[in-house]
Amino acid sequence: MALKACKVSCLDSNGAEHAVEVMARSLFEAAARGLLVLRASNWVDVIHQNSTITIAVQGAEVEHKVRIRDFENWLASNAKSPAEQALKSDLRALLRGGTEDKPGPTRVRLVW
Repeated sequence: MALKACKVSCLDSNGAEHAVEVMARSLFEAAARGLLVLRASNWVDVIHQNSTITIAVQGAEVEHKVRIRDFENWLASNAKSPAEQALKSDLRALLRGGTEDKPGPTRVRLVW
């Protein structure tokens, strides 16, 4: 799957909208990479599990909304194939702050 630039955005517990641009190969990889950056930012208050993140694929007229709880439940569920298991393992490591050599730079852009 090809890397795509994606804008990941959500509201924090104070109602402030935050957005980050990431490179990802899939919707859930974009969700994981975006959450990792947003949760690590001192500018972002708590992001609740019932929050919805919006993932807009750059260069295409495609936008997705994913409830964080649904994403995390999918990540915790059993994989349906070896490829999905590998993806879930990579994303879990990414969210734990593990290092990996996959997709390049992440750009943070705050939305006011």
